[in-house]
Amino acid sequence: MPDAHYACTLLGLAAAIAVAASGCATHSERIADVRRSFYAGDAATAARLLAQRAEDGTHDADVLKLDLAVVRLFEGAPQDAERLLRQVRDRFDYFEQLDVREQLAALAADDRKVAYAGEDYEKVLLRLMLAFADLIDDGDDALAYAFQTIQKQQEIIEQGIPGLDENPKERYRQVAAAAYLYALLRESTYTDYDDALRWYQRVAQWAPGYTPITRDLERARDGVFAQPGHGVVYVFSFVDRGPYKVEAEHPASTAAIGIASALISVAGPYTLPPQIAPVKIPRVVAPPPHVKTVNVRANGRSLGQTETLTDIAAMAVEQFEAIRPYIVAKAIVRRALKQGAVYAVKDALDARDPVVQVALDIAGVAWQAAERADTRCWSLLPGRIQAVRIELPAGQHRLTLQAESFAGVAGPERTVDITVAPGRTTFVLAYYPALRPVGRVLVSSPR
Repeated sequence: MPDAHYACTLLGLAAAIAVAASGCATHSERIADVRRSFYAGDAATAARLLAQRAEDGTHDADVLKLDLAVVRLFEGAPQDAERLLRQVRDRFDYFEQLDVREQLAALAADDRKVAYAGEDYEKVLLRLMLAFADLIDDGDDALAYAFQTIQKQQEIIEQGIPGLDENPKERYRQVAAAAYLYALLRESTYTDYDDALRWYQRVAQWAPGYTPITRDLERARDGVFAQPGHGVVYVFSFVDRGPYKVEAEHPASTAAIGIASALISVAGPYTLPPQIAPVKIPRVVAPPPHVKTVNVRANGRSLGQTETLTDIAAMAVEQFEAIRPYIVAKAIVRRALKQGAVYAVKDALDARDPVVQVALDIAGVAWQAAERADTRCWSLLPGRIQAVRIELPAGQHRLTLQAESFAGVAGPERTVDITVAPGRTTFVLAYYPALRPVGRVLVSSPR
């Protein structure tokens, strides 16, 4: 039978675990300074911090690269952004394969031990962001990226969650911005109006609040891309701060763990650690919307205002709520297995001495308390993607962009020079996390 010295050793081990756990920051805590810098307009500092941390080879290097891609894009380096996004896309695809050793490590610790393969909305939006980066660069692969976005979401929905009879992912909202990009690029070929019409119809179905789709549908049916001597300008605005993860405690899990404890305790006379540590899970949160629209003017004349195609924040929160029971279930299983391991140690040691049992219980509680939620995420996504289509006479134009809040407050004006070519398309992309844009307003060449 173990002696008091052995029990003291266990107590010391438990204290060490608890101290280590208390000093372990989550990803959301580590990324806070990057978010502050970026949203304050200091993209250079945000890029430096992200690049340094991504090179450290930490377990969150891939999501750091996703954030860095956003920063580099709006610093005016779309090729760098596309390169980073392609790297992470390929790694996410690889990490979707099950790694048994990682899963066992996660059961012994928490989900941060598993290589991060991205949330479903991140996997989809990664491909959409590739399309936007390519549009600003040369546009050669934008059509393929837009279609990959649609394909990936359909694949995710069809796969569901293995082992569950009901598929909660069937409730996922579709990414209308990807369908819109695909449709407008097909339309701009002058020969694929029928295909463009089909995808504009999908946009009307997926984003019923996007009122300009009526004109898009009419134009595709008539087969007229633009009036003679005019070109088309698409202004895309990323508005508001997007979703991110925080650590949360799930109170309902305590009852579920209690059931698991009772089932394990039936096997013998030993106690299990008391239920004082609730299950920790990530929670997707979205900042409240602030920017209503971005107004576009030229030569003192209003040309239109952007409207929402895809609400990224709502999509991310809805997806999390759809699969939250599965996330909680995994945490409950992990907690139950840890408690079972404590029981197994007691059984192997024949630990009937009350002092030793208390020491093992304390070690078990510390082990559970060391768990942290996996808050790795793409934290610099926008809240919504908006768009407006404008026809302008061929030539040089100076556009003025100005964000407007839901309260009617207008932000500072930002001007950008563009070239419009007859029968060609020019793309403009800006990021408004608040009324003031971050980084550059990006402009493509006519194509």
